Amino acid sequence: NSFMDYASKNREAWNNEVENNNYWTKIVDESAILDAKAGNISITVTPSKPIPTSWIEELKGKRVLNLAGGGGQQTPLLAAWGADVTTIDISDSQLMQDKKALEAYGLNAELIQGNMTRIPFDNNCFDGVINPQSLNFIEDIESVFKEVHRVLKSGGIYIFGLANPILYIFDEKVQEKKLKIK
Repeated sequence: NSFMDYASKNREAWNNEVENNNYWTKIVDESAILDAKAGNISITVTPSKPIPTSWIEELKGKRVLNLAGGGGQQTPLLAAWGADVTTIDISDSQLMQDKKALEAYGLNAELIQGNMTRIPFDNNCFDGVINPQSLNFIEDIESVFKEVHRVLKSGGIYIFGLANPILYIFDEKVQEKKLKIK
């Protein structure tokens, strides 16, 4: 079954990324949590810059699905900000990062190990879906969009990030040298 093959490979790869301290696996610091509690949330769905708070203002106090967003960043930030957060991630290690962050900062969120192509919730149950840069790892992206559409309430907000495929040309360990294409 190719679905299980790529899903288990993604799970294994992201568990390894936690061990390698990848950018998306680092728990946010306390100052970011304190800022979020004060209403100044800084959520990223791509590595380069945070999304404008105005994009998610109406989600404060509402039910938000953090889709494939484990790793100790978006989950605790959204919870500190005041959203009712559920996070689904394929990687148990990424979810453990969320659990550590939530415990460290005294926050709550529901954490579920699962695949974003099969969201285990009823129709129309989330006010918003935040989907950090992860769609690049899915064979059938349309299945994710259908699932998000299904679980998102009418008029809900869906924010996702994508990586520019050019990033996969370079070795990220060498990227610090600022490779330049002419």
